[in-house]
Amino acid sequence: MYSQGSLFRLSDFLRGDEKYHIARVNLTSRHDISLHYHDYAEIAWIEKGSGKHFVNGQQIALSAGDLIMIRPTDSHAYYPSPEGITLMNVAFSLESLELYRNRYFPKGGMFFWTDSALPVQLNLPMNTIRRISARGEECMKHERSYMQLDGFLLFIFRLLTDYETKMSAEGMPQWLKNAINEFNKPGYFKGGGSEFAALCNKNIDYVNRVVRKHTSMTLSELINDQKMEYARTQLIMTDMPIKEISRNCGFSSLAHFYKIFKKRYAYTPKEYRRFTQMII
Repeated sequence: MYSQGSLFRLSDFLRGDEKYHIARVNLTSRHDISLHYHDYAEIAWIEKGSGKHFVNGQQIALSAGDLIMIRPTDSHAYYPSPEGITLMNVAFSLESLELYRNRYFPKGGMFFWTDSALPVQLNLPMNTIRRISARGEECMKHERSYMQLDGFLLFIFRLLTDYETKMSAEGMPQWLKNAINEFNKPGYFKGGGSEFAALCNKNIDYVNRVVRKHTSMTLSELINDQKMEYARTQLIMTDMPIKEISRNCGFSSLAHFYKIFKKRYAYTPKEYRRFTQMII
């Protein structure tokens, strides 16, 4: 059984008639936020940096684009990498959480209402994270009222349900889903968009349009995402030389590989490997 840590109370973060808490936080040390659980619900999203989320006795990698829905019973703490994590979070009462479930998610089974051991964590496109942050910054300019909270959370829920629909088998053509699942090997990466279109057995221009419709990414962005996920896995799970990983991803320039990887994960491949292979 894992330790739950300290109990954080929403009332300790609120002033006067405030109904919720919202903040941007820069974490540079694992001691910035101690292990804790809540009497409230929390949504957190990573704007910059990477690290690990110690949650319910497990360690989960964190990187820019991750959004986590932390339930009151989840015990967690953040372990930032040496260069830190910048995140925003919004915390709100169990009363509001119950209202959202009853009104919008009566069937449960998703977001805060899963029975899984770990909270829901989604890796979203950075343009989606920027939209959420911009809306959060707008909320900061106003009083912390239920009206502001409801508007903000419904905005987030809409974005996430739209995103999940686009990424689900029902919302995405089966041929595209099959191609995405298959396009995860070095043999495909070197062929780029042409190879992906061949897997789809479709014209590349048509594939690009469908990819954009269902993922909000261009075909090039989707391919780079697949390459970076492969690279990330190799850096964590193997001792394969970084030059070889770069070549396997289809990059003729190691510098370009570094640039794309750092843009995606905020750290160079060498830094990312050193951090994720550290024993904590």
